Amino acid sequence: MADFYSLVKTLINKEKIQKVINRKTETIEKAFEENSINPHRIISLEWHPSLVDFATNGLDVSYVSSDQNAHEYATALCAEFNVSVTAYDMPLDAFAMKFHMDEIEAYDCVLALDQYYTFYGSEDEQRNALGHSLDLLKEDGILLTTLMDYKNIKYNSKVFSEPFYMRNDNEEFIFISNRKWNQDDRKKWIHYTYAINQTTNELHAFSPSNRQAMFFKQLAYHTASLGWNNFVVHKKLIYKPMYSNESQYIISITR
Repeated sequence: MADFYSLVKTLINKEKIQKVINRKTETIEKAFEENSINPHRIISLEWHPSLVDFATNGLDVSYVSSDQNAHEYATALCAEFNVSVTAYDMPLDAFAMKFHMDEIEAYDCVLALDQYYTFYGSEDEQRNALGHSLDLLKEDGILLTTLMDYKNIKYNSKVFSEPFYMRNDNEEFIFISNRKWNQDDRKKWIHYTYAINQTTNELHAFSPSNRQAMFFKQLAYHTASLGWNNFVVHKKLIYKPMYSNESQYIISITR
């Protein structure tokens, strides 16, 4: 199996990727504005390229990930833009323990983008991850996450993601994804992603991941039960991941 980050690391082109990163950051900043929040200390759950923009603007930014290939990609991207982003090489639950034991300063914002919570295999695991996420925040902090509206999308969009095109100086790639839904548990699916090199006609198949859907009401219920009652779906802010045309809604959660 190919590794996704190892491939996209070869596609880093500062001029082209800067424009894409700026668009992602602008969408996130609009959510901050709609909540009248101006965070200075931000942590992302898994690497996100917007951290490059935030670091360039002088913010204190960090991320948590146990994916070594993601760390290598992040290091290469930060080097390209000459910025510093703190990396915690561990899963979220381990970082939550470190956060309390080492008395790390709380954050103004936690980013859990790209449908982060759908990577947990059960609703209990999703609820625990939400608890860890909210524990990292200051009392007036904000959690930003994204979700697709699985209940109100067409069947084809539920099974396939719209193809995404990208190129470097020498090669052209098309990224496609397929969701194979579990027939016994309709919340679960296996996520398959492929990259087609149009220049060499080579197919890259990435390791599939087990996912579980999360719904707006479910997210609102779990966060409210933890004392975070202000739940907003920013329906006019359509977010798309870095290497995908998949439309997701930004959701902000505050006290």
